[in-house]
Amino acid sequence: MEFHEKIIQLLEKYSPKIMHNAEYYLLEEIPENKLRNAMKKYAKDADKDRILALWDTSLFSDAKEGYLFTGSGIYYPRFLDKPQMIPYTQIQAAAIVNKKKQDWDSGFELTFTDGTKDQWFCSFLNKTPLESFFRQLISAERASRGISGKISLYETIENQKITFE
Repeated sequence: MEFHEKIIQLLEKYSPKIMHNAEYYLLEEIPENKLRNAMKKYAKDADKDRILALWDTSLFSDAKEGYLFTGSGIYYPRFLDKPQMIPYTQIQAAAIVNKKKQDWDSGFELTFTDGTKDQWFCSFLNKTPLESFFRQLISAERASRGISGKISLYETIENQKITFE
């Protein structure tokens, strides 16, 4: 299975579990007005023909807040900062942080290959299935590049030296 197909499979499997009191749309089900709002607000550079899913986390269900998945990465707005585009190849790890009684109240953290981190505290996302989604996505992306096995404590992307356990 190609990586593109794997992303779609993971989005189909996990989107209903991840979204808490919010809407999600896959492929051709994405309403044109919501897609237009998302692209205008936080995904200006997204190729409309490569969009796979939209998770609408906006208060008024207008998709001005949310996550837009393409074949190569995820677009999303950041509070008091410019919108982000994260290429799948840059995601190294995913973890739940600040665990709360209600899963959607917990935090979520992505770690990137350059060592930086980004935290998501959106209460429209259930964090346990979100963590599973990203872990499988990371695994599928690495497999698509021919990387398998457990990654050790360090991974040097610049010179492609990867140490396996």
